[in-house]
Amino acid sequence: MLRYKKMWIVLGILIGIGVFWYLILYRKINPDNYFVKKLDTIPFTHVYVNDYAGSLKITPGIGERYYYKSAGKVRISMDFEYSLFDDEYAFKIDGDNNFVLIQLSNNQSFVLGRVVKKSIQEFHSTDYYEIELPKKHKAIYQFTEGIFPFYVPVQFTMMTSGGMKYSSEYLTEIISSKGDTLRLYYNYGHIPEGKPTGIY
Repeated sequence: MLRYKKMWIVLGILIGIGVFWYLILYRKINPDNYFVKKLDTIPFTHVYVNDYAGSLKITPGIGERYYYKSAGKVRISMDFEYSLFDDEYAFKIDGDNNFVLIQLSNNQSFVLGRVVKKSIQEFHSTDYYEIELPKKHKAIYQFTEGIFPFYVPVQFTMMTSGGMKYSSEYLTEIISSKGDTLRLYYNYGHIPEGKPTGIY
């Protein structure tokens, strides 16, 4: 009798663990509110801007950086390309060859830095700018990833894929010597949304 009782206890525990894991996978319970891996900030001195039709693509100059997990068996790229859309942002090159980003909602501007190289990306026929930040600017990049995966249903299209995914957050802040801040932010998954992209 005691043996059957222990068996039912073990079975109940296994069912409980299974239900709990199901709730996590489908984010009925969200562990990303509490359990994330926030990597060390990465300083950088250059940014790269690609002027597409309809948007600017801004990439912090952190180089090829990777985050390893599963005992080094899984490699995840940490770099990210932010999109700033033309109905929200514009830019100009001033007389000192500085790249000036303009936030259209309040006409606030931010001097990213000096354009050291301009080229044309032949595949997209876009203008590509390499920009050196002023020495007094402080620029950091930080990558955050959730520890527990969540499930995304498989969709049979060429643009989407399902399966196990991890929440992630990509944050870049460039702070001028005057204290103005350009914040670039992107969030995927279920990490609580942070302060959005903007000039502050």
